Amino acid sequence: MPGSTDAGAGTAMAALDTVQRCPREAIAIAQRVLAASTADDDERSTADRAIGLALRELNDLPGALRHLRRAVRTAGTARTRALAQMSLGYVLANAGRTAAALRAVTDALPQLTGADAGRARMQRGVVLHYRGRYDEAVRDYGHAIDIAQRDGDLLLEARARNNRGLLNAHRGTVGGADDLSRAAAVFHGLGLDLAAADARWNGGPAR
Repeated sequence: MPGSTDAGAGTAMAALDTVQRCPREAIAIAQRVLAASTADDDERSTADRAIGLALRELNDLPGALRHLRRAVRTAGTARTRALAQMSLGYVLANAGRTAAALRAVTDALPQLTGADAGRARMQRGVVLHYRGRYDEAVRDYGHAIDIAQRDGDLLLEARARNNRGLLNAHRGTVGGADDLSRAAAVFHGLGLDLAAADARWNGGPAR
């Protein structure tokens, strides 16, 4: 039934959208998708991706990697597989496996366009940041910000600005404080108060 498929896709995306606000709720939503007999391969992949990212928020990296690898394996389309690879790369980097992370995100990029490509650019920037390849990381963050502004993706812009601002602040490069201030304002406007506080903290004490 088309209606059932549309509902499953919407529920899987709702799980993804809930990850940062409430990771435990995101897991519960995604588990309902996985339990549904009507869910297709892309819906199941998206649900596993949501669980993986939520477990990363809860500091369960082995669990996160397990679900994200399954998300890559079960994806039904190239785009969904690439999105899962992007998230897998991010968590691999968190686990200290930066070479594998860079391969995963770089392999995903050719399959992605628009805001998807912007998120992948940001994730690759994070991996390059972890590997100490700072100039390349700043370039990828910049590409992500450009795409986010073009597509009106405020959350992507805030995340990329926070990452670029933190890197430039640590390097003493001009523009870091402005990026962090703008990221905090956008996070606050989106109701992501914890992320806003983190961006303000990254910017250091107010002067």
